[in-house]
Amino acid sequence: MIAFGAMAAVHQRRLQTHGARITARVTEARSPRDDGASDPFEVRYAFELPDRPRTFTQEDELGRSNLWARTEGREQWRAAVETGRIEVLYLPESPGINRLAGGHGMPLADNAAVIVLGLLVAGVSLRIGWLEATGQGAKWRSFVDQIDAAMRPKSRGTLT
Repeated sequence: MIAFGAMAAVHQRRLQTHGARITARVTEARSPRDDGASDPFEVRYAFELPDRPRTFTQEDELGRSNLWARTEGREQWRAAVETGRIEVLYLPESPGINRLAGGHGMPLADNAAVIVLGLLVAGVSLRIGWLEATGQGAKWRSFVDQIDAAMRPKSRGTLT
């Protein structure tokens, strides 16, 4: 998690300083539904470069492609839907690294959250490893047993 969050932050920074602009095709669009099942005002996009034999879409650091990108809001989304076009930043040396030209393509705060979560998981793992290595593993295992017992539904007895 830490590595992917850090890589996303580096990519975002490189896009801000060295990114080139291109107008991409909007391939799909979705807006919020009443049941809250979709994120607000998102699009999928695709673009080609004359010197590259493939189509590029929004990708992430895990290698997934054709991802939904959050627009700046209703106005940017509506313009993208009406024109079928949207501005994208990409790295000329690595066009697979791209985001919407607005600020929401992959917010830096999302990357920081992934890094913090990764550090928390690593810290807890190190602490558990330390307890096990020093023969104090019963401390954390009893804590887990208490949590497990608290999470189980209480039985109300049996019917006869």
